[in-house]
Amino acid sequence: MWYSGNVVDGKEVKRGDYIELDADVEVVWVGSGAEQGDELTSFEGTVERSCIEGADVGLDVEWKPVRAAEKPYCSVLQVGFEHRVFLLDLLVSADHGNRRFWRRLNEALGALFQCRRVRKLGYGFVDDLARLRASHPLELPCTLRGIQGLIEINILHRLGFGFEQKNRHLILGLGTGLSGAAQATLGLPLDKSMQVSDWAQRPLTSEQVQYASIDAWVLVRIAKEICPPRHQSRLKWAMDLDEQGTTLPIGLKGFEEESRVVLETGGPGEGEEIGKSIALIVQEKRPVLVVTTGARRVDFGLLSAYYGVDRKSVRMATSRECTELFGHSPGNIGPLGTRFQDLIQVLFDESLRHLPGGEKERIVCSAGKPGYVYRVTPRDLAELCGASWLGSPAWHTQVDIEDRGFVVDNMMQRTARHLRFVGMDTLFPPHDNHAWILSAAKLDRRVILTKTSRLFAKAVKMGLPCYRVMAAKATDQVLEVARIFRIPMGVNQRVARCVKCNNKEFNKFGREGAGSLVTEKELQLHDEFWQCTCCLHVYWKGRHFKNQMSQFEDLGMAVQNLSVR
Repeated sequence: MWYSGNVVDGKEVKRGDYIELDADVEVVWVGSGAEQGDELTSFEGTVERSCIEGADVGLDVEWKPVRAAEKPYCSVLQVGFEHRVFLLDLLVSADHGNRRFWRRLNEALGALFQCRRVRKLGYGFVDDLARLRASHPLELPCTLRGIQGLIEINILHRLGFGFEQKNRHLILGLGTGLSGAAQATLGLPLDKSMQVSDWAQRPLTSEQVQYASIDAWVLVRIAKEICPPRHQSRLKWAMDLDEQGTTLPIGLKGFEEESRVVLETGGPGEGEEIGKSIALIVQEKRPVLVVTTGARRVDFGLLSAYYGVDRKSVRMATSRECTELFGHSPGNIGPLGTRFQDLIQVLFDESLRHLPGGEKERIVCSAGKPGYVYRVTPRDLAELCGASWLGSPAWHTQVDIEDRGFVVDNMMQRTARHLRFVGMDTLFPPHDNHAWILSAAKLDRRVILTKTSRLFAKAVKMGLPCYRVMAAKATDQVLEVARIFRIPMGVNQRVARCVKCNNKEFNKFGREGAGSLVTEKELQLHDEFWQCTCCLHVYWKGRHFKNQMSQFEDLGMAVQNLSVR
């Protein structure tokens, strides 16, 4: 049965504000008895020409809706070319009278699936193929041999390649599913009203025919927009599926056009540092590759803060995602030679900046295939794969601290007291309250200092100046903050601010005014005292004060040395 454009059974099907078939597109129904007519012959001829000349083919499968616990039985296989769409009836009985039909159909599909000159296009067709294998293992044994050269449009949609957006690494605002992909590239969505209709009924309604035809044909139109045939050099985008329907790794294919590194066989030698690549998924949409040294783990909190998302939005990639998105099996992924090298963001851990051998030390990275590696310095590798450094800078909205103060989280109270000692206006909440900290930063124009990725992420979303402190010890934290904000250390010969309440006003008095505020021993040893006008805490230059001054003078020297370096 033949159809033309939007005319089905002699009447025009109106689609409204949805994508329609072009007027020159023919729709061919290949069903029972087709071995006696022109439909199956036309399908075989079209497949043969495509394998010789090369073409794009959209693939999709429809089945009757079933309950969640039941397995669907595929009813229609759509094969869409640029000017012709074939709807293959999969409910033709497999009795003796139809054996020739199934044999010819299986041979044609087998040739199509195994031909690399034909780009097979799908939107989740890996799962559709598994359903097809399960429902027709005897009639279509070609599905058991896998498929070569499958490009999943849903993966490109997920990565944002070719779709309208400001930043392909921030995949936001795109519609989901094939309809969303069509709207993003072609300007109109798909009419999905027939998606859950009864695909086991025969004959299909005119609306079902149109729906099934467009679902396969629109894949060709989308591919023409986002990855036209002139991009044939990007062969690693296409996936190969084995007999079990599992996506195969691309192996060394990712290095066919990569001449900037030399592949070697073997593994890391004694004392060599391993460049470990960890595949992650952020917000279920964004694939990220973090490169670190062999024994180091990824800081998920730092990564979530880097993207301004919640910690639960970051997870490890599954084995299937590793092969489909990154192109390699778990344990063999490297920063170069991935399936979508230009679309996956690569981040370098700070540990690669501080290798024992310095900047010239080379790390050993996997080339995607067991037994193959390459050696390269982190700086050269960052240039090769366009990587960013994770955690440096830890700034969000950098500002001058001269006319501002700090507000710190509860984990840095000791650091806050040290900063007050050298004169920095520093607040911390009475209890662990992020809302209090964010409010203080907004109202008093303060800079947030935090160790927690969650607070850093909240500050990023609100556009508040925030610095994520990396050091663990309080003295190291003070040194880091002083270096970043250029704070002079050890210059005051008295307490600049009250370490208890942050007040900077003091009353000075001698022994006569001290009275009962200090002990008799302190009165005998010291003759100058200072009292905070707010909390009334009393200070004097005792052993603790001198130890603090000596400590901050040492920190001041360290800050100067770091600045010079």
